[in-house]
Amino acid sequence: YVGFLGTHGVKFGNASGGPTNGWVLDSSEIFGSGWNWDQADNINVYTRNITIRHNLIHSSDGSSAASDIRVFASGIEVRYDGDSAKIYENTIYNNATKGIFVDGSSKYVEIVGNVIFGNGWRLPGPGVGVGERGGNSKYVLISRNSFSGNRGLAIDLDSTGASGSAGDGVTCNDNLRQAGNPNELIDYPYIDSARVVISPSDTSLYVWGRAYTGADSVEIYLVSTPDMFNCSGEVNGHGEGGLFLGALRVVLNGFSGVISLNGFGVNWFSPQMLTAISRDNQMNTSEFSQNYPLPSPLNFGDELSVSESFKNFGNVSIYSVDGRLIYKGKFEGFKGKAGIYFIKTRGKTFKVIMQP
Repeated sequence: YVGFLGTHGVKFGNASGGPTNGWVLDSSEIFGSGWNWDQADNINVYTRNITIRHNLIHSSDGSSAASDIRVFASGIEVRYDGDSAKIYENTIYNNATKGIFVDGSSKYVEIVGNVIFGNGWRLPGPGVGVGERGGNSKYVLISRNSFSGNRGLAIDLDSTGASGSAGDGVTCNDNLRQAGNPNELIDYPYIDSARVVISPSDTSLYVWGRAYTGADSVEIYLVSTPDMFNCSGEVNGHGEGGLFLGALRVVLNGFSGVISLNGFGVNWFSPQMLTAISRDNQMNTSEFSQNYPLPSPLNFGDELSVSESFKNFGNVSIYSVDGRLIYKGKFEGFKGKAGIYFIKTRGKTFKVIMQP
């Protein structure tokens, strides 16, 4: 137990360009530090190849007279040249500003499988912030974490480099890669359509969408905290991904697939929202996408009724969501179950959710 330190609780290294040493901090409780210095954290990393895993990291304080409020009172702060830090499976909560902050040109940082909640009680900081103050941080992997109740964004790619703030809010998509900014400001994905389909033996999520600026995969999450941070034209806010549901590959700027929901214990008939993050092959991870409100689930066993609006399609080819050709002929002759299908006709392809 390391607690109530006036400065840092634990500090690895002391200056930019520290050694590569492979220290590991495992199964400890680090708490209540930083109350007597303006740039202290519970854990501060100034050197390369550090592993922080299986710890309880909480309740950092931080002097109210901080000279730069962006860089103090985090649960974990990875600073100048803190390359290849691995932050795995910690519980990080109730820290004064940010849960985790990666800044000062640190690269190849992996933040995986952590529970990050309730941070930002002194200043509305994010669960995870990636910044550029003192140098551009990139190749930061943020994967399979659980976020909730942070007073800022779950993930904030902060490109302001300014003092006096704990993050710059949603970075709106512009379809550009920006190598001189945190995680190259990779765009968050768009969820275009999703539906839960329930059968007697299985519950599945059918989802498709778009992801740009070099994304090669997306992670889909159930929203835990539906914060209403918006970009122009958006209405549902950018919430925090509380429950990781699954990952999908991106092909030609699009993604689609089926994710098994068995064992999650979620009431899918109550209102739920999805969100997602993009990742490229260099580990750059985006902020969370706009929330997508899930419609009521479909019962996969319900018989279809053919809508009059489809009868003028004539001859069609119908494919299942996994790409199998399952029917050719007049549309009104199709006998199937409720679900998601691709319908090819007249040189076009339609994605359709068939309802009872």
